[in-house]
Amino acid sequence: SLSANATDFSVISTTAVTTSSPNITLTISTNAGSGYTITVRDAGNTTNPGLYNTDAAYLLGSADNSYNNNADLSAVAGYGIQCSSASATCTAPYNVSGNNVGGYELTAQTFATFGSAADTHTITVTSKATAAGTSPAGSYADTGTVIATGNF
Repeated sequence: SLSANATDFSVISTTAVTTSSPNITLTISTNAGSGYTITVRDAGNTTNPGLYNTDAAYLLGSADNSYNNNADLSAVAGYGIQCSSASATCTAPYNVSGNNVGGYELTAQTFATFGSAADTHTITVTSKATAAGTSPAGSYADTGTVIATGNF
């Protein structure tokens, strides 16, 4: 289950890392003997991953404007996510904290795993972004997809 179906940045800063609200918590239980795998992907502008401003035809790239797998958003403009969990193993590049993020891709990427049956494990997805001073004003959006698969 998901704690929310949407998260909002409100205003993305050019001078500080902005965290969307609320964080999204995934809760997973499975009787699969080999546990579960959680994958993530996004829509971006359908050509590249990121937050897209349709009016300006401008993409704020994930994790940065060069689409690197990870970024320190205190140093570059970009957008990405972090994984945290007390039970699951968060995978690179999402197993970061602070101003660091892992980038979305257009194809499913492994976000977190666990190797045996699980009861009410929680995994938190935190979204962060920073805009460049040259980023066009306006509304930015992205559609992220999270898939939990039991490993039987």
